Amino acid sequence: VIVVFPVYVAAAVFSYAGLTEAAATVHRGEKISIRGVFNAVRPWFWRYLWFGILQAIVIALAPAAIAGVVIGALVLSVTLVGGGGTAAGVAIGFLMFFIGFGAFGVIIWRALGYSIGLSVCVVEKKPAWESLQRAWKLSQATRGRIFVLYLLIFALAMAGSMIGYIVSAIVGAVAGVVGQGSEYVAAAAILAAVLYLVVDFTVQVLLAPVSWIALVLFYYDQRIRKEGFDIEWMMQQAGLTEP
Repeated sequence: VIVVFPVYVAAAVFSYAGLTEAAATVHRGEKISIRGVFNAVRPWFWRYLWFGILQAIVIALAPAAIAGVVIGALVLSVTLVGGGGTAAGVAIGFLMFFIGFGAFGVIIWRALGYSIGLSVCVVEKKPAWESLQRAWKLSQATRGRIFVLYLLIFALAMAGSMIGYIVSAIVGAVAGVVGQGSEYVAAAAILAAVLYLVVDFTVQVLLAPVSWIALVLFYYDQRIRKEGFDIEWMMQQAGLTEP
């Protein structure tokens, strides 16, 4: 954990920020290479890392902590009072459920509102907190579309995973029937598991960039709708304004 976790976090920062940087660069009509993406992300690595941490705190940790404190207070009060009967226990149970469900809804809503924050941080080079504030304002009136985007990505991921499972199950079943003996059954199981992992990995590789690229497009779309960014960009390209 000590060795792998920092490597995973660094890889995640370079991946997500790199995808955002690449999508924004291509959207501006410029060319960029993989090495160029990493070179563009490296000077801002710590800002992007802090942004990810702050985004996780604002979106998930804070609502979850508040819900946990409220639920803990309810449990403690019931314990101190000394029961209260079955009806009181059922009522407390329903109340805890609704508090947890409400916290989950808040987390989803805040995730949608801050979803284009990394695009703001990467494109405009704003600090983490300012990026979150600006993302919340820019995402207004488009959070429903972002939610549909995530639903489509989830559906595609599930479909790809099911296809991989079905293919691996068929291969494992055929290999198990054709082969005789326990060693063939074991080999078929291993082959099916490896095939499933390969298919699932391929699906994730193909789908993971889609959401980040789409969020960059949502970011530019909202700037065009709210700020007339397309006119500003054309004036800048014509040399009429400073970059």
